[in-house]
Amino acid sequence: RLLKELDLDDNTIVILSSDHGGLSNDGTKQRSLATTNYPLRAGKGWLYEGGIKVPLMVKWNGKFQPKIDNESLVMLMDVFPTVLDITAHKDLKTNGKSFLPLLENKETWTDRTVFWHSSKARPVNTGDTKSSAIRKGDYKLINWYEEGRTELYNIVQDPSETNDLSKEKLEMTTELLQELNDWKSKF
Repeated sequence: RLLKELDLDDNTIVILSSDHGGLSNDGTKQRSLATTNYPLRAGKGWLYEGGIKVPLMVKWNGKFQPKIDNESLVMLMDVFPTVLDITAHKDLKTNGKSFLPLLENKETWTDRTVFWHSSKARPVNTGDTKSSAIRKGDYKLINWYEEGRTELYNIVQDPSETNDLSKEKLEMTTELLQELNDWKSKF
């Protein structure tokens, strides 16, 4: 409303998102929780969907048509290159990728490969331990590298991550783990 009153609503990009997941109570310190990630598994600190999946809303009057895209995989690190692309028409080398083509309905990103790495675990509060993850297409692999444990999920068919496919799909598990470790070796 204020943007409209100031006659800025057609010249302002509004981007809203959220912190990564609601609280988790899987640690040794039990506490009352004010949030839930249902039906997603776990919460803040975890690399399960409940800890990494967040809403992203973008509004720019007269520029983007309202829509809901639950298919494309966009990361918060993509916001800066997108704003830079919109405002300066520049492609800066960053870890993110401009999602302007998604906003303009020119592309969808359903087969993007993305990575996460969590080296600062909070086992007392959230119960998470050090882990890394890769999402490639419909599948996400999580590797607890200090524990030597790996899980594989089809995120599209199983968004709650209840059916670990790592033993069933050994070849895919091995390939994704190798790709994850190759990515980690570069930083």
